[in-house]
Order: sequence, then C-alpha cells, then structure tokens
Amino acid sequence: MKISPLRSKKRNGFTLIEMSLVLLIIAMLLIVMLPNLNQQKNSAQKSVNAAFAKNMETQVMLYESETGKSATWSDLEASGYITDEQAKKAGDLKLEIPK
Repeated sequence: MKISPLRSKKRNGFTLIEMSLVLLIIAMLLIVMLPNLNQQKNSAQKSVNAAFAKNMETQVMLYESETGKSATWSDLEASGYITDEQAKKAGDLKLEIPK
C-alpha cells in the first residue's frame, strides 16, 4: 500500500481558525486591561499633582519666611523660588497660595 504524497507531508503553520482564536483572546485581554490602565494613569496624575502642590506650598512658606511679605506666583518666579514652567503649571492647576 502506497501513501499518497499529500497525506505524508507534515503540517507547517497555523490554520485560519487557530489564528482567529489567538486574535480573539488577545482582543479580550485588551478589553479587560484598557480601563484599568486608564484608572492607573489618572491615579498617578493625581499623585503627581498632589506632590507638585506640596512643593509649591513649601516654596511659598520659604519665600514668606525669608522676605516677611505675602507671596504671589509672579513674586516667587521673579525671586527665583520657582521656574516659569512651575508658575504656569500652578496657574493651570488653579493652585491658590496658602494663607
């Protein structure tokens, strides 16, 4: 009995169904992970903003203790206590100078 050459070849590669299943599993994992990644990003941004606000509060206290007068963001920037970028970010975040 002779084996036909078509049946004796080993199968190389994946079928369309196997590839579709892999893509489906990857898509499902992404659907589950993306909302969690967005929440982690928001949480990290809140932490960064809180640290920035604390740093600005420290700079205000330092300025007021050294000069003896109330501070504004422009005063802090002009005196070199904060950079232009920090003053802009403080304005963007609508940080108020603590009294």
